[in-house]
Amino acid sequence: TDLSVQQVRYLGLLENVKVRRAGYAFRMDFDEFMAKYKTTISGYPEFQPDSRRGVEQIMRDNGARGYEMGRTKIFIKEAKTILAIEDKRKEYVDQCASLVPKDDGFIWADKVWGFNSRFVRMPLNFVVGGKGFYYFSKNGKVEHFIPCEKCELISFNDREGWMVVTSSYPSKAKDEPDIQISY
Repeated sequence: TDLSVQQVRYLGLLENVKVRRAGYAFRMDFDEFMAKYKTTISGYPEFQPDSRRGVEQIMRDNGARGYEMGRTKIFIKEAKTILAIEDKRKEYVDQCASLVPKDDGFIWADKVWGFNSRFVRMPLNFVVGGKGFYYFSKNGKVEHFIPCEKCELISFNDREGWMVVTSSYPSKAKDEPDIQISY
């Protein structure tokens, strides 16, 4: 029986039972929640390394109620709260998908800070298409396009929601066309 008690504690089953009895309809790790729903934050916030604070900002920006913050997870009581946040995320994804050219397929989108075609740091929509990587300004203008065949390295962390695309390709700057850009 000591082994059983130890296993129950190790697996977190008591916490699971408490959460279910309290009636929470949804729960997710802070990192996963932040990665999935950060596009619902109004504007283009700077990177937030503390995922707990990022989750709090998401909930505040969406006017969410009826949730609790655990040590590593968010717990949401009412299903309509998470459904409203999911609808807002889907709206953003659909908006980004509409920016991708018709002959390309939409895969993924995120809000990022990057450099526009004039090398000025600004908020951008980073969109992954079947043919490459697009950086769109807020008004839908393509600031950069990196074709897949020009990518040297692609790193993606689904749990934390970040992606790195490394590519050196000729600049579109008319005054210095020999400059190479790496993202």
